Amino acid sequence: RDRRHPGHSRRGRRHNVGLAATVFTASTLTATTLATTSTAVITKAIAMTTLQKTVAVAAFAAAILSDPEILLLDEPTTGLDPRGMSEVRDIVKSLKGKQRLIFMSSHLLSEVTDICDEVAMIDHGKLLVYDTLSNVTSRFSGGENIVEVGFLRPLDGGVNGRIASGVPGVTSAERVDDRTLRIRFNGGASTQERLLSNLVGMNLGVISYKPASSALEDVYLNLIKDTK
Repeated sequence: RDRRHPGHSRRGRRHNVGLAATVFTASTLTATTLATTSTAVITKAIAMTTLQKTVAVAAFAAAILSDPEILLLDEPTTGLDPRGMSEVRDIVKSLKGKQRLIFMSSHLLSEVTDICDEVAMIDHGKLLVYDTLSNVTSRFSGGENIVEVGFLRPLDGGVNGRIASGVPGVTSAERVDDRTLRIRFNGGASTQERLLSNLVGMNLGVISYKPASSALEDVYLNLIKDTK
């Protein structure tokens, strides 16, 4: 915990999330800036502004000019092409690596899964849930977590069954395409670690392993289904 920035503690972040829920629903947000300059990030942001020529990227570049301690970002990738979206996400991740506190609203739940460590879901101005990404998906999916695993080579037809029956904690393994599986399992981070270790040990050519974006979508739809 950084005593100079108490809002970075777990308790402080929970308080800030409650405040952010009110702010996000009041109006369209512009990014908020505080602090000193990061030349490398600014240079890339300015280059992107020239390339994309969109108001969204210009606003994002202006927001990070002073290398802020806290950022409020409202759908920062809206209106961008795939390259622009990827570059904005990379910049946000780089700011995360510098221990910045970032609030980001987005309707792209795959983006939330890719970038965020914690998630808050808001419906009609009401904060429905706030927790770590893995806890949220596990809590509202009957204790199950879902990961998508990418493989270097096409998988044979029997892999699904071998993983579902032979790897502890796994409840199902669903084929997304010939090189991707969506695996459901019971347990938390330690179970994920064992699952990844077992998959690597099966010599299947694992090249990616991440929480499934569909898991967060399922949680969101389940939470709001009674509020429409």
